[in-house]
Amino acid sequence: MMFLYGRFSGRSAFLAFALSFAALGGGAAPVHGAERHPCAGAGRWFPADAAALRAQIEGFIQSASTAAIPQGRPLAIVVPHAGYEYSGRTAAHAYRALRGHRFERVLLLAFSHSAAIDGASALDVLSYETPLGDVGVDGEAVRSLLRNDLFRTEARAHASEHSDENQLPFLQVALDGDFKLVSVLVGPLDSMSAKAAAERLDQLAAALLPLVDEKTLIVASSDFTHYGAPYGYVPFRANTGANLAALDGEAAYWILRGTAEDLLDFFGRTDATVCGRAPLALMKRLLPAGAQGRALHYARSGGGDPDPEDLSVSYFALGFFEGDSNPALPEWIAPAQARAQLSREEQRTLLALARQSIASRMNAGQALRASSFELTPRLMAAQGAFVTLTIEGRLRGCIGNVIAPGPLYSTVARMAQEAAFGDPRFPELSPAEFERIHIEISALLTPEGEVDATPTRPLADPGQIRVGQDGLTIERGFARGLLLPQVPLEYGWNREEYLLHLCQKAGLPPTAWTEARIERFGAQVFGEEERER
Repeated sequence: MMFLYGRFSGRSAFLAFALSFAALGGGAAPVHGAERHPCAGAGRWFPADAAALRAQIEGFIQSASTAAIPQGRPLAIVVPHAGYEYSGRTAAHAYRALRGHRFERVLLLAFSHSAAIDGASALDVLSYETPLGDVGVDGEAVRSLLRNDLFRTEARAHASEHSDENQLPFLQVALDGDFKLVSVLVGPLDSMSAKAAAERLDQLAAALLPLVDEKTLIVASSDFTHYGAPYGYVPFRANTGANLAALDGEAAYWILRGTAEDLLDFFGRTDATVCGRAPLALMKRLLPAGAQGRALHYARSGGGDPDPEDLSVSYFALGFFEGDSNPALPEWIAPAQARAQLSREEQRTLLALARQSIASRMNAGQALRASSFELTPRLMAAQGAFVTLTIEGRLRGCIGNVIAPGPLYSTVARMAQEAAFGDPRFPELSPAEFERIHIEISALLTPEGEVDATPTRPLADPGQIRVGQDGLTIERGFARGLLLPQVPLEYGWNREEYLLHLCQKAGLPPTAWTEARIERFGAQVFGEEERER
């Protein structure tokens, strides 16, 4: 995938790694209509001995904290599916929340590590085998799903799949085995457009919603960021623990507070290697409108500061509960744009990226690579930006996007090339000029100083304009113009002169601002220092 369009090639590497890893598991393919789906993971993902397995799960659940668990009935939980040695303690925090509650049905949303699924797959069997005994299947519900064109039985996908199977012993212990199972493997949405993915989610949800009632628990199975060179996902190499927590925290935020579309947008911007993307998005579609969840536990297999050359997988236990309105979240579970100001190191990264982006275009065939830059979660936030090129103080090109088309780092890389080679006011930048240019970046903000993919706000009164702080846009008919916040300071304009020049920029009469639509925005402006060039 092209780096400039905000994607990491690591996603493909991660999927290939996951598929090859899953293929190591054995397990016989289930037979449609058979009495029992055989257990494939006993002795590998969890103990094969029933007593040892029950003791391990009971120990995990008993040691899990209850501090974050509210009184209301659980509606849905998000749990990891790695080997119990790694993720069992985290999963137990969600399963502890089920104690004392009864459910007739568990709708388990998982996915396949080993086979492609278009839509969703379910097994028409009587039960799933585990070392603790069989888990009965709600056959009527499964058969009703299989009558839908989007649902089918992909036998190979279920043969050794652990994203659903690893939840079954925990459910048996937490619910005393008194429930019927509907396990659904949800096909990926990654290759679809945003519109197509939303439509697919709507179609799947329409089929599943008749099964979701006060006697049904939804379980979404997913591990979170798979970080490290073996997974092909190393967007940052410094402060790995803090950056991973920020990346995972944003994923959790959109699950707990956002919509399915917010979550899919996050995955698209960051390419975060969260394996249960589709089950998580589908769970959001099935929850009541406005349902807000809470974080129950978070852990990483890679420890405090994972080595970029090693492996680290993140795990969350999340829960949604009836009557739990606006539960508090830890500060670190937040969207990346909650921190509006870019750090100096992030500024340096963007400036280096802008310069190398121009160089790659100038030297045809020289590709930009994500691994060359320290791309923190903040740089993956959706944010508009302008790139300004000057030579000895004279403008040499300036192009940008007000409305963010994707992550900030990608916007800066593309706008740097446009400023150098696509500004119609100037010829294309020459190699000789490239050595002399000074690069300045304006990362756009709302007038209040917040990050928003659409940062402009209507200007009700020209007296509100803060010269030096507010950038302005003007629109009347087909005429449009924009001036960045730093421009009036550079030229020493007052408010009236600022408006006059804004009209001129749009090709409008000097006083057209009195009857035009004007909006304002802010920006964090930073440029190269002499020693950086």
